Amino acid sequence: MPAFLPSLTPTPTQTLGPTSTPFGGGYGQIAFASNRNGLPQIFVVNSDGTNVQQVTSISNGACQPDWSPDGLHIVFISPCLARQKDHPGANLYVINVDGSGLVELPPMVGGAFDPAWSPDGKRIAFASLQNGLPQIYAINLAGYDVTPLTAASGSTSLPDWARQPAWSPDGKQIIYTGHSGQTNSLQIWIMSDLGQSQTLLINRGSDYWDFLPDWSPDGKKILFNETNGDQAGGWLMVFDYGNHPTASAVQLRSGSYGNHGRYSPDGLCVSYESTDITDVTSIYFHIYILKNVSGNAPVNLSGGKSESMDFDPAWRPIGKP
Repeated sequence: MPAFLPSLTPTPTQTLGPTSTPFGGGYGQIAFASNRNGLPQIFVVNSDGTNVQQVTSISNGACQPDWSPDGLHIVFISPCLARQKDHPGANLYVINVDGSGLVELPPMVGGAFDPAWSPDGKRIAFASLQNGLPQIYAINLAGYDVTPLTAASGSTSLPDWARQPAWSPDGKQIIYTGHSGQTNSLQIWIMSDLGQSQTLLINRGSDYWDFLPDWSPDGKKILFNETNGDQAGGWLMVFDYGNHPTASAVQLRSGSYGNHGRYSPDGLCVSYESTDITDVTSIYFHIYILKNVSGNAPVNLSGGKSESMDFDPAWRPIGKP
């Protein structure tokens, strides 16, 4: 592993509204993790499925990529030995999209995973295991000070653990996955970017587990995963945040399987993980894309070996080239 480097200056960016998603190279790309060459590494692929490029070559593997808002850097975690829920001992790293300039962020005692870069480029939210349970923190890239955003309070009205943060487009709020100790289920929660006003946002009942939320670029929709309890597979749901608290969640595409959905910069496309759609018994995952979230057949974007695991998709933002 490379040694910790003492500074990482975030690139100033402007806040942009939803922009038409380019299909091709450059800023029309998706980062993802894949074990096609051994342990998982970070790759990028054009949004038309061409020109797959490997970004990292780290001995202990790499996964969970997320982009800086200018689209020039990727934060990820390592070690990453496989596509799995937990990555013991993992830490945050930042790398340029061309594979240069690798930086290790200061390690946390409980490790660091589930990174999410803030829209202003100044902070990265992440989860860390404290007392055996994950909680959400934010690291300021200007001085590397770390702020806790959630904590185990002992209150039955708050989740006993939290992970998988996702920023609102304006950077003022964070949605995340919270675990209810009362019902032993996962739900989607919301809080301010400073960890205040933690509120249950999406509760589909104890029979369903909801997790891995993502905010649409216009801030009006929330995409998340749902399963019938503690299981690996599930389907993608969309919540109409613009009409909450009266809104309900609906399945993105009826009868379809998907995991870890992510909106494109214009909100019209969704990338996600899935098994081979022609062989639902397959245990191997690839990255698929829906070019119109209301229809069209999904397209296998990542290609690769049929027996590879391609996972953790993340769209490249439309920032300043």
